[in-house]
Amino acid sequence: MSQFTVNIKCYPYVISYIESIYGPQPICFPKKDRFNTMLAFSVIKTPRDYAGEHDFGKETLSVCLPGMEDKNVQTWNYVPECAKREIATAMKALMFSEFHFHMDRAKSKDIAFNVHSSIYLFMEKYEICPSAFDMFLQARKRYLTKLRVARNKSKKLSDKGTLCPSEV
Repeated sequence: MSQFTVNIKCYPYVISYIESIYGPQPICFPKKDRFNTMLAFSVIKTPRDYAGEHDFGKETLSVCLPGMEDKNVQTWNYVPECAKREIATAMKALMFSEFHFHMDRAKSKDIAFNVHSSIYLFMEKYEICPSAFDMFLQARKRYLTKLRVARNKSKKLSDKGTLCPSEV
């Protein structure tokens, strides 16, 4: 890892999730981690008019640049805004995939927690602010609706396309 860091604009609940997994800021991702690979791929030479990293207040996630064999971190230490947005989107997607996995496990017959308790458990496990509860509840409702629509759509398609063998 290098001493150079970049600031990525993320939602506070995503920052809490990432910090609970990887440790306090500045986040240093493990060598084989996909976020480390994304950073190494997107690093470019520092532009001449570069004034430094922006601070987004509570929405700032500070990340260490990876140590790269083919690029010198002294000159290759700039991550474009579009790459930062993609990394933030990947972090959010990771959090929501973990959230839905947690919710599906909590809904199983062995555990059988209700939705509200499961959301609070997830938020407590990853130290996410309680003000994000409504957002998680809506995300779960949208996810279940999306699954139901996909299931009904595939059922309708299979009903239309089924051919019965002729009775001979």
